[in-house]
Amino acid sequence: MRYLAHFTVENGFYGDLSPIRTHKDLFDRVYDRVKFLELLDDNNGIKKDPSDFTEEQLLEIYKKVSMHEFIELLDSFEGVRALSDHPRYQKLCNDFAEFHQITNITE
Repeated sequence: MRYLAHFTVENGFYGDLSPIRTHKDLFDRVYDRVKFLELLDDNNGIKKDPSDFTEEQLLEIYKKVSMHEFIELLDSFEGVRALSDHPRYQKLCNDFAEFHQITNITE
């Protein structure tokens, strides 16, 4: 499993972590964020296929429309935890790990 971390610590913490198991998961996460902007739709307003976009393109689109300070797609939960030592971010990491039953932080 991979992890999409998107958060801000400046002027108070806010953000989230998302599990990314497949390319379609990443596409769906980005689509949920930009659907009203039609950035992932064809000329007829129909959602394009996830295979029409690379991972890099999807992340770039997400970054362009997000106000979050940090947006990272990571391969290990250890990397997720290392992004910030902010107490609320670390609590988010702990809650996420518990919910998704992540026992080995290198998963």
